[in-house]
Amino acid sequence: CLLLAPLAVGVAVAGYALTTVLIAVLVKRLLIGRYEPCVAPVWGGFYIRNWIVERMVRLVPWPLLGGGPLQQAALRALGARIGRRVHIHRGVDLLQGGWDLLDIGDDVTIGQDAAIRLVELDEGQIVVAPITIGDGATIDVRAGVGGGAEIGRGAYLTALSVVPDAGRIPAGGRRDGVPAAPAGTAP
Repeated sequence: CLLLAPLAVGVAVAGYALTTVLIAVLVKRLLIGRYEPCVAPVWGGFYIRNWIVERMVRLVPWPLLGGGPLQQAALRALGARIGRRVHIHRGVDLLQGGWDLLDIGDDVTIGQDAAIRLVELDEGQIVVAPITIGDGATIDVRAGVGGGAEIGRGAYLTALSVVPDAGRIPAGGRRDGVPAAPAGTAP
């Protein structure tokens, strides 16, 4: 028993993780289908369906999947387009919904506690908007990217900076501050 207990626990945790991901994907497909950019009233039908999906997704043991290919596989199953060699640091919260509208290119780094806001509440409305992060881009520690934003190829958003809703960083550009302003070229 002592020799097999760690193996049994590992299999049980892996089984739980896989089951919760599959259930979350199923619930998302049944209640939402595919996310589209939209603005809907809070406490309306879409808001309630998104809330249910969000609660189901939060049952997934993300800390066990965080920062690796299993997390990316789960996000892809939910509809996100994620390129190769992408690093999504632990602490990045991508669990609010809108995954079908997330497009991350190859070789992207998203730093610890960065905010990728696909779904936001704004003046009594739930707003769902796409976010595109180009190949080789870096979103530094605790930086934020608003809905409808586009981060160009090789762009760099410095720590604690925010790209506002529908903001843009051109290819190779560097942005700093709140709201993010031009700060030269990407390192």
